[in-house]
Amino acid sequence: MELLYGEKLHLEKPAQYWEELETNYRKSGKGWFIASCIIAAAIMGGLVVLLIKLPDVFTKDAHWFDVVKNSAIITVIRD
Repeated sequence: MELLYGEKLHLEKPAQYWEELETNYRKSGKGWFIASCIIAAAIMGGLVVLLIKLPDVFTKDAHWFDVVKNSAIITVIRD
């Protein structure tokens, strides 16, 4: 009887450990998922704002350096 109880304890502890580990990983995974979604939304929002505001730079008042710089930005974004 003692041997069976000892075996039960040996099997119960790892199962409890793995369940706790699973719970911790699930919580951590949800946090990383939410953070990744927020960062992705911020990057996409920034790109949308950049693409909406960028055509205003190409006016007759713009200097050639600004035009070249912004052309390089557009090239990098599209590739």
